[in-house]
Amino acid sequence: MDERTRLASVRQLPRVLLGVLLAGALLLLGRVAGVLPLWYDEHLTVRLADLPSITDIWRALAAGFDFNPPLNYILTRWARHLAVASDPLAGRLPALAGLALLVTGLFATLERRIGSWYALGAVAPVLLTSVAVQYSTDARPYMLLAGVAAWALHFRQRAGARDGRLAWPSALGLAVCTGAALLLHVWGTLLLAVLVAGELVIAARERRVRIGPASALAAAAPLTAIYVPLVRASRGLVFDNEVYAPGLNKLAEVLASGRPPVRYLLPLVLATAAAGYLTSRRQAHAPRTGTLALDEWVVGALLVASPLVPWTLAVVTGGVFMPRYGCLAIVGGVLLGGGLLNWIGRRREAAGAAAAVVALLSAAVYLPNRLAGSIPSEPASIRSLRSAADLLEPDVPILLVNPTDILPFDHGADDAWLPRVFYVADEGLAVEYTGTNAIDLSYIRGEPYLGMRLARFTRHDIARASRLYLLGRSQALTWLPQYLEDNGWTITDVGGLPTSPIRLAVRQPDLPAPPPESSRSPQATAAPSALETPAAP
Repeated sequence: MDERTRLASVRQLPRVLLGVLLAGALLLLGRVAGVLPLWYDEHLTVRLADLPSITDIWRALAAGFDFNPPLNYILTRWARHLAVASDPLAGRLPALAGLALLVTGLFATLERRIGSWYALGAVAPVLLTSVAVQYSTDARPYMLLAGVAAWALHFRQRAGARDGRLAWPSALGLAVCTGAALLLHVWGTLLLAVLVAGELVIAARERRVRIGPASALAAAAPLTAIYVPLVRASRGLVFDNEVYAPGLNKLAEVLASGRPPVRYLLPLVLATAAAGYLTSRRQAHAPRTGTLALDEWVVGALLVASPLVPWTLAVVTGGVFMPRYGCLAIVGGVLLGGGLLNWIGRRREAAGAAAAVVALLSAAVYLPNRLAGSIPSEPASIRSLRSAADLLEPDVPILLVNPTDILPFDHGADDAWLPRVFYVADEGLAVEYTGTNAIDLSYIRGEPYLGMRLARFTRHDIARASRLYLLGRSQALTWLPQYLEDNGWTITDVGGLPTSPIRLAVRQPDLPAPPPESSRSPQATAAPSALETPAAP
């Protein structure tokens, strides 16, 4: 092997190691994604994806069923049609692909600036974060959004290169990635804004506009028009509840979930610093790497700070902020982390190799341990009902009290339970008792699209009943037990699991008879007439 071949092999080694690490991580996470029960939001994704056509998906979104742009639902639809996989895994394949895009995109971005060893040392710790584990096994758009953002950074680098060989193909890649971000989630707009800010930094420093990146961002920007009907469909939603409140604890959670545990991060930093120091002392002319450009430091910092935008908006308007809205922060964090590792290691390649070794070993230890343990195969509500089946009176209706339990129960319950178990959704009572109607209104607006097996139990149905079973643990969005108690019902424990108890509600005999009502009975399965025709896009 000649010297040139040997050097080429050495340069390829970090890429090979990254490929092995990523393949192992995807196998482990794919195993979890295949058995972990879908939660409420994931059921929304899957049920939208399973509608007869993409046009139906758009009609459902425009009717106020769910409020994200359509791309994740379309990709989930294709994944479920093509995948030879379990039902949960098929719905989560786009998220797993998003993790692969995140890791490879960040590696490509950093490799171009600080070398492949430092890039590997900065990117491998992504797999040590809660963001990677949680969002890559979640059938929602957040990991895919982070993944296309990582590749947008790389294409932006190449589109602005002065040699121009790959400038226009890279500009096309930048337009596609930025456009995909806009079609995945409303906060994909933050990526567009941050990339524009990066171009403004370059324009201010170099007194020139980079035509390739500017054209790509301008081409993607009109896709923001898709939010107009989605915002219009969100009218009537109320979010005055602690679940949606923009607390400081949620900002802290964004930062904590995107940072590797200190017990792994500290050895990485120390090893890099020590290797850089020793190499500088003993080999004054040892090979050195490049550094991040000023605009990349700015882009990274703005991405890390990007969660402040939806958080501040929620504070000012009384809207919603959830930690997952800050998923772009991890992209900026890794970009800045790579630049800092490079600085700590004094830009010595040997220090980059030390960082990579420690990061690889940490990921190899952390991820299997993090994903070890048993995973419940079905929701607690189903297991609870099965455990107490012999204790229940046969003709008493069973109502699910926690709105986030309804879709998982509807999906996984045996057919034998369907004549007895009902869900309750009432936007007015939900606002009165919890301050929010977001989930109740989604059920009501989504009845033409959800394909529910369970029937809805209205307040009029409740007034006609004398005995009801309540299934599920009361949470911040639960209003039914308090509503019953306020109207003279007595509630006693029956049994079930602690995570999903079963209670018996009995109406007092001296309560006035309910007025006649014309709403459907709980046995009916057709949607109310007001919902038979979906709103037009």
